[in-house]
Amino acid sequence: MDTFFVLNDKEDFKTDPQYAGNVIFYKKSKDASIAAVQQDLFSKLISKALQLPLQQFLFIDVASTSPRFATIHKEIGIKKCFLFGVNENEIGLNATIPFYQLTKIINTDFIKADAPEVLEKDKNKKSKLWQQLLITFNIQA
Repeated sequence: MDTFFVLNDKEDFKTDPQYAGNVIFYKKSKDASIAAVQQDLFSKLISKALQLPLQQFLFIDVASTSPRFATIHKEIGIKKCFLFGVNENEIGLNATIPFYQLTKIINTDFIKADAPEVLEKDKNKKSKLWQQLLITFNIQA
């Protein structure tokens, strides 16, 4: 899980060479056990369920930085944007994205979901998220 590329306010935009335009905005918990649940959910979802390398994703902790969607989109490009426990205004987006519903804005696919630690306890919400991920990544169930 050390391969998470997390944006930091004090650094330039750096991504893995495998970055595929997938950005996850979330609030990393300061509680180590909750942070472990967050990373575990992302790892299971991406590596095991979607069968994609984690390096294709940029993970942005909005609790430690104040990211702006428009800046990131301009600098490195965003094709798919996932908000986990993050509201649109926290990333400078002036749009309303419904929960668990694929929404396309500025040629970018958006999916908004509850925080990973909430999803981990709710199979119904995980199922809703999974259905939208299948659509955005064009995976046949």
